[in-house]
Amino acid sequence: RGIRLVKTQAEISMLRHAASVNEQALAAAGGAIRIGGNWSAMVDAFRQTLTRNAAKPAGERGMLFGAGPDGSFVLDHDYVAGKRFASGDAVVLDAISVWRLYYADMARTAVVGEPSSRQLRIFKAVREVLEEAEQKLRTGVHTRSIEELAAKSLASRGLEPRLATLVCHPIGLNVFDYGSREAVTGGWTLESDTVMNFEVFYRDPEAGGLHLEDSVCVRPDRIERLSTLSRELMILQIGRAHV
Repeated sequence: RGIRLVKTQAEISMLRHAASVNEQALAAAGGAIRIGGNWSAMVDAFRQTLTRNAAKPAGERGMLFGAGPDGSFVLDHDYVAGKRFASGDAVVLDAISVWRLYYADMARTAVVGEPSSRQLRIFKAVREVLEEAEQKLRTGVHTRSIEELAAKSLASRGLEPRLATLVCHPIGLNVFDYGSREAVTGGWTLESDTVMNFEVFYRDPEAGGLHLEDSVCVRPDRIERLSTLSRELMILQIGRAHV
């Protein structure tokens, strides 16, 4: 498992393609959200796009989902599945799929209608913290230091780190493709050609969940982001669905 942390160039190409397919499916899911509509239309659009590209969703649905303030805290899928999108909802689009045995994992955040000032402020912080952390992802860096830096960066922006998931995880033949049990909680030292995610997921009791992550390939002096989808907040100015 430790050897698998460093990817061959052929594996990196496959992970790059998997990320591209996952990106297309996530964009389709965002486009299916309607005020008053059920979340299942969003997930259906995600899954159908994957199928057309010879990929499949990971897990039961292939997408972690939250809508509205309580949706970012509730883990009961049946409860969340019964909800309908409302104006002002923050929608977590955390998409996980598999193409030719290799995993893709990325997350974006959408707001239905006009985002609140609080949502805008928190999302700005989430994006800045993610991009600051990614600038530190280099060969020889320990991932625990990245997570600690991100927590301090959130706190400096007036946000509570305990409300956030701030975690590095390698990705490959598993979505959490750790090289050892110890690395799950203690982190690990990055090597060149490791493919990994650093995710920033903030759960606010008023604004809802706001989440960003991408897979990146670590190089000695830079990172390569495997997806090209914009990291801007997805603001869904769309009509009411027929329900």
